[in-house]
Amino acid sequence: MRTAEFLVESSHVTDEILLPEHDEKIAGILLHIVPLPGHTPGMIGIKTLDGAFYVGDSILAQSLLKKYGVPYFTDIAATYESLDRLKREAESALSFILAHGGKLASTKIAPLVDEHIDRLGRIEQFIVSEDYASKSPVSCVYTRIMDYYRLNNMQN
Repeated sequence: MRTAEFLVESSHVTDEILLPEHDEKIAGILLHIVPLPGHTPGMIGIKTLDGAFYVGDSILAQSLLKKYGVPYFTDIAATYESLDRLKREAESALSFILAHGGKLASTKIAPLVDEHIDRLGRIEQFIVSEDYASKSPVSCVYTRIMDYYRLNNMQN
């Protein structure tokens, strides 16, 4: 998907490999590093002392989920764990900042997590019901799923 929404200049953040959940002082600011793998291996979220939780691409804005239909995750099991973590974090975080979707109040994260879990479950059911795994190469499965959700999104 090469759209203006997704084209961002690459940046160099660190040469360090971050360890599991921990606190890190960067430029004199204490940050809490939270592993949120799923979209990509090693993805992290960053919680600040003022209650902001920067969650990157671990969850998509509702508008993007509706627009594109199929969220991109490289590890579904890790995605489910990260989504569960986001839901639990709503108790302590005041807001969630998404890479593509802006800022959400903590009260809005649980319904968005539920929507992602529901979507992933429906995609899994779609694959199982069509028995694509035994008949088609992965690229064909992906194309059929994208086609299915594009049509459904146009009707919604």
